[in-house]
Amino acid sequence: MLQIEEIRNLADFEKLRDEWRDLQKAARADSIFLSHAWFLTCGRCLSAGQRLLILLLRRDGQLVGAAPLLEQGTRVRHLPATQVGFLSNAITPFADFLFLDSDEGLRAVLKHFRERRTNWELLSLSRMREDSPNRVSLERMLSQNQETQRVTVTGRTPYLQIEGSWESFYQSKSPKFRKTRRSVTNKVERLGSVKVECLMRPEEAALGLELMFAVSERSWKRKQGSDLLAHDFEREFFTQLTRVASSEGWLRLWLLKHEGRPIASEYHLVDHGTVYGLRAQYDEEYSSCSPGNYLDLHIVRYLFENGYRRYDMGPGAVDYKLAWTESDYCCYGVELYNHRLYPQIVGRMETSWIPAIKASAFGRWLARLQG
Repeated sequence: MLQIEEIRNLADFEKLRDEWRDLQKAARADSIFLSHAWFLTCGRCLSAGQRLLILLLRRDGQLVGAAPLLEQGTRVRHLPATQVGFLSNAITPFADFLFLDSDEGLRAVLKHFRERRTNWELLSLSRMREDSPNRVSLERMLSQNQETQRVTVTGRTPYLQIEGSWESFYQSKSPKFRKTRRSVTNKVERLGSVKVECLMRPEEAALGLELMFAVSERSWKRKQGSDLLAHDFEREFFTQLTRVASSEGWLRLWLLKHEGRPIASEYHLVDHGTVYGLRAQYDEEYSSCSPGNYLDLHIVRYLFENGYRRYDMGPGAVDYKLAWTESDYCCYGVELYNHRLYPQIVGRMETSWIPAIKASAFGRWLARLQG
């Protein structure tokens, strides 16, 4: 029989490093983004109102599963609710459970939450990859019960498979694509004294990070207030992550400089031959030169010439990513509402009643009236 232990503070979680590593290996879930170091970094950078909630599944004292979660207050259709979700943030590319036996682990976690009836309204498990066996099992289990639940696509992530030579790949792209890259290259190099750097080692990473922050402060997203990352969170999270990533050999911090000034940056982590793009910014003052496109051209060429397998460009099917590839994968969100009356009302409103009204003739009329 499985026993479940709740971990609610970082000090207790830090002690689990070796056990977590062994569980990852046994569960064949050996990714940076499911590692103890990654979740510890996320846990150190929680926002106000977020609370750590890591479930450990043990059999005879041995760790056989883990659910890296957090609790936080949220609103569903303006109604207050306590939400439990994965321990993640805006930088997280995907999230998941770690189980030796997926069905057994999921049944234990669901039972645990069903018995904690008064502590939560919404279990919202987002960013589960389409190839996750846990996602498939979870959806199957929930479909067998008459519960208020919903499955949604939470994002599409373009990726470039690195195969063959750089020259063959580049020549396979359209004439328009190549012409655009030549134009960008000419504009940037006419500036004079431009240089691309890739920083990896701990001794250079700290300075490189400060230069990345400088680019971020001059980016159009930050100036327009549309950046998903707040200034304080960006600095805290990437400072914490860089210490770990540079010492573990994961880090690739790219900088494009003009006369020593950073004008574009990209923050990548390397995970078993796959490069994950976590952050990309450019200086708005240089926007007419497309410094981000120039830097990306250098990065993709480097990946082809240095034996990488895949370039995961991060969530969001935006034009500059789709110019490189037509391939992508989905991440899904699975939502489950507590059996109590209040969360059931909230859940029915969100998943059934309001969608039905919007699909009705009245809803379509109201939408036309409003817009």
